[in-house]
Amino acid sequence: MSSKWWQVGGLILSLSAIAMLTSCGGATSAPISGFQALGQVSVSITPASMDIKTDTMETFTAVVNNSNVQGVQWQVNGIPGGGGDIGTIDKNGNYIAPHFVPNPSTVTITAVADADNTKSGNANAIITGNLIPATVIMSPTEAALQVGTQVNLSGGVLGPADTSVVWQVNGVANGNSTVGTIVPGKDNTAVYTAPAKVPNPATVTIQAVSHAEPGKMATCPMTISLNAPTVATVTLTPVVAVTQAQNNFNMTAEVINDPDNSVYWEVDGDVGGSQLNGTIASEGPGLGVYTAPITVPLNYNTVTIKAISNGQPSRSSSAIMGISGPPPLGVSVKVVGGTSVEIGSSLGITATVANAQVQTVTWKVNGITNGNATVGTIVPVSGQTNQVTYFAPSQVPTQEAVVVSAIPDADPQIAGTLPITIQLAPVTVTVSPGKSQLGITQQGTFTATMTNLSNQDANWYVGQGNTFVQGGNATLGFVTPSSNANVVTYTAPAAVPANPTVVIKAISEAVPSAYGTATVTILSHPVVTVQITPSEPQQVQVGDSVGPYSAVVTGDTNQNVDWYICLNPNSCSQDGQGGTYGSLVVNPNDPTQELYIAPFIVPNPSTVYVEARSQDFPDSISNLDAVTIENVQQQPQVQIDPPPYPILPGGNEQVNAVVTDIDDHTVDWVLTLPNGDPCSQATCGTVNPVETDNSPTTYTAPQIIPQDPYIVNITAVSHVNPSAKDTQPITVSNDAQAFIAISPAQPAPVQAGSSNILNFTVTIANDPPDSRVLWSLGCISEADNGLWCGKPFDHKGDGIGCLIAADGSKNCSQGADVIQDGNLNVQYSPPPEMGNVFQANACASAPDGHGDGFIPLSVEMDLGNCPNGKCTSVVCIEVTPAGAARVFPLPKNRAKWDPNFHKP
Repeated sequence: MSSKWWQVGGLILSLSAIAMLTSCGGATSAPISGFQALGQVSVSITPASMDIKTDTMETFTAVVNNSNVQGVQWQVNGIPGGGGDIGTIDKNGNYIAPHFVPNPSTVTITAVADADNTKSGNANAIITGNLIPATVIMSPTEAALQVGTQVNLSGGVLGPADTSVVWQVNGVANGNSTVGTIVPGKDNTAVYTAPAKVPNPATVTIQAVSHAEPGKMATCPMTISLNAPTVATVTLTPVVAVTQAQNNFNMTAEVINDPDNSVYWEVDGDVGGSQLNGTIASEGPGLGVYTAPITVPLNYNTVTIKAISNGQPSRSSSAIMGISGPPPLGVSVKVVGGTSVEIGSSLGITATVANAQVQTVTWKVNGITNGNATVGTIVPVSGQTNQVTYFAPSQVPTQEAVVVSAIPDADPQIAGTLPITIQLAPVTVTVSPGKSQLGITQQGTFTATMTNLSNQDANWYVGQGNTFVQGGNATLGFVTPSSNANVVTYTAPAAVPANPTVVIKAISEAVPSAYGTATVTILSHPVVTVQITPSEPQQVQVGDSVGPYSAVVTGDTNQNVDWYICLNPNSCSQDGQGGTYGSLVVNPNDPTQELYIAPFIVPNPSTVYVEARSQDFPDSISNLDAVTIENVQQQPQVQIDPPPYPILPGGNEQVNAVVTDIDDHTVDWVLTLPNGDPCSQATCGTVNPVETDNSPTTYTAPQIIPQDPYIVNITAVSHVNPSAKDTQPITVSNDAQAFIAISPAQPAPVQAGSSNILNFTVTIANDPPDSRVLWSLGCISEADNGLWCGKPFDHKGDGIGCLIAADGSKNCSQGADVIQDGNLNVQYSPPPEMGNVFQANACASAPDGHGDGFIPLSVEMDLGNCPNGKCTSVVCIEVTPAGAARVFPLPKNRAKWDPNFHKP
C-alpha cells in the first residue's frame, strides 16, 4: 500500500518538475513601481471561480487597479507557475489542469501585481475529470491482540469519488468467529474483536478494500495471543482528510498494549510540524489538533501526519491530509518568532493579520489561552497589539515541541501557528583544580561545578585512557566519596604508576552525559604548596598596617614560613627593603601571623606584593597578594541615605543623612527649588528639625503643588564643614501612592511532602525599602479529613505549609504570618500531603482537575503613602499532591537495608 502511494507521488513530482521548467520561468518577486501610491493598488481576477476538466486549458484575466503597470506574476497554490499535480499557468494566465483531480480538488490561482508585489488577487479552479487510481490507507498497519479483546480500525481511499472501504478478515467480509469479527462504523471506522481462541495460524490479515475499485486494498497483519501482548498498537483516525489553509482539524490516536497510552505528533517528519507544512499540537490524551499552513505546501498539496507512541517510539500510525488554498482575499495570520528556546528562557513572537481591519488576536499554547506552566505562558508586550513574549516552562514537556497559535478576532475559525521546541539548557561540568601535582599518598581536594543545574552532585571516577573506575583503585589512587558529592578528597597511590598522570572524572548525577575532568601528576616526593590569606588586593594608607597575613603549608608537617615583600614575582626581599617598600613584622596578637607596615611615603611603584616561602622547601612559594599604598587626605563626607521616595501633597517622610570621616555628625537641613525660585513653606514644604545629629529629619510636602509632578530639593550640610553636603530631589505627586509586589508573581508548583522550598521577595515602591511588612499565609483549598484549613497532621507538619523568616523561625498555623522590618524575604515549605475536600478561596473558584490545592500568600504594609493607609499584594501557591510520586517500602527486616543496625 505505502509503496503504491509513493509511486503515484513520484509521478506527480516528475510532472511538477517538468511543468515548472516549461511554465513562466520561475517568476520571482517583482520590484515595487513608483507610478502609484502603494496603498491604492489592488488586483482582481476574472473569472473568480471556474470548473476545469483535467488536461484542458482555460484562461484567467487579471486587472491591476489604480496603477499604470498592468503586469502580474501568476501562481498556483502559491507556487510560481504551478506544478504537475496542481496544474500550470503561463505568463498570459493560461491555466492547464493536471492529468488527475488533485486532493483537494480546488486549487487557488493568484496574480501578484508587478506594481506592488505585496498586492495580489485570487481565483478558484475546481478540477473535474480523471481521478487518481485508488490508493487505500488504513490504521493500524500492524497489530497484536489478546483473544476476546478489541482494537479500533480506521480506513480511507485516495483517488475516486467513492472513498468508502469494505472490511475483511482473511478475505471474509467482516470476518467470522474463527478469525475474528469486524463491526463497521461511520466514516470508514470499524471495531475488530479477536476470536475467543488463538487461530491457526495465529496471525490473521485485516483488509480495507476500496468499494469503488475492489482490486485496491490495504492490509494489517494481526497477531492473536492467549496472553496480553506487550507490543503497542497505534490507531489514528481519520487516515484521509482535507482541510483549508490556516484551519484546524482534530486527529485522534489510540494506543493499546502499553501502560503509557500517550503519543507525540509529527508533520512530514517534524515533531510538532512546521510553518511550511502546518503544525500539530497535543491538546489532550490522544488528541492532536492540526493547523494547516498559510499557503498550500510546495510538495504536492498533502502532508503526512504521524502519531508515535511515547512508550514505544518504534510503533506509530500515519494519515494523509490534503490542504486546500485560502479563500480569495481572505483573512490570514502570519506568526514570526524563534523556533526553539531553553527551559526557563523566553523569546518574542509577533502576529500580523492581513486583509482585515481588526488586527487583534487571541494567543494560545497547545490550545490553552495564554498557555500555562506546563506548556509555557504568553505575556503581551506593553503597548503592542500583537507582540508577545513566550516564557518556556521549567521542564521539557512530554512532546518537546509546543505550538503557539494566534487566532484573529476578524476570523476566529482560522489561526496562524508557530512550533517551538523546548530544550534543556546545556549542562557543563568543571572540575577544579584542573591540573595539579601530588606526591605518593598525598591528598588533594577537588570540586565539581555544574552550570544550568540545581543538583550539583556528581559520581567520581579515576582512570587513564578510556578506562575509568568509580572511586579509583590502589594503582591510580582513590577518591572519596565516590558518589553523590560535589567536593571530594583524592588520595594518591603508594607508588608512582607507569603513566604518572591520572585523570579524575566527575559525571553529573542528574545529566549523566555531562562530565568534567582534571589531571593529577603523581611524583615520588611530596609536593609542598603554600597558600596565604588574605589573597584579595589590599589598600593601605601611608604609615598604616594591613593584614594580618597567615600561611598554610600543605605536604609538610613544618608550617613555618619566611615572609617576603616583592615588586614583582622575580624581585623579592625578605621582610622588605629598608622600609622603602614597607616591612613585615610579627603580629603581636598572634606570633604565627605577619602584619604589613606601609612606608610613610608612597613608593614607586605604589603597589607591592606579599608572599611566603616554606622554610623546609624554599622553592615552594605562595600566591602573591597585592598591596597598594595610598596617601588620601580624609575629607568629611555627607550622604542622604536612602534617597527620598516620592510623596503625596501634604504627606511627610523621614530623611536621613550619613556623615563620615569626621567626629561631628551634625547636619543642617535646607530646602530649595530646582529653578532657583524663592522657597517658602507654601512652595517647598518644611523640615523639622532643621538640625539633626545622627537622627533623621521629617520633611512635609506642600499641600498644593503648581504642577504634577513637582520637585523640591533637600540638602544636608555638615554643621562644622559646610563644603561637605549632599542634595537629593523629592518628587511630590498625586501619583506617588506606595505599592508593594511579591516576586515571583506566578511561583512554580510545589509538591506536597517534598523538601522543595519557594523563595519570595517583596518590592516596595514610593516607601522606604526597610518598611515593616506583614507576610500572611491563607487557607488551603483542599485539606485532609474533611477539614478545610489549619489543622496540623499528626507528627507530619501542618496542613497549609509553613512561612520561614530570615532568622529561621517558622509559623505553620492557619493565618500564619511573619512580620519583618528591613528584611523583605521569606520562604515557604509545602505541607506533607493534600486531601480531597475543596473550598473556593482567593486563588481558585472551581476544583482543580489534577487534585492540586491553592494557598494564597499575601504581604501587607501599613506605613507611608499606601491608599487608605494600607498596601497589599497577593500571589497563589499551587501545591500538587504527593501521591504523584512512587514510593517503594523498605524491607521489613531492617538488617537487610541498614548496615549500621544491630539487634540489642
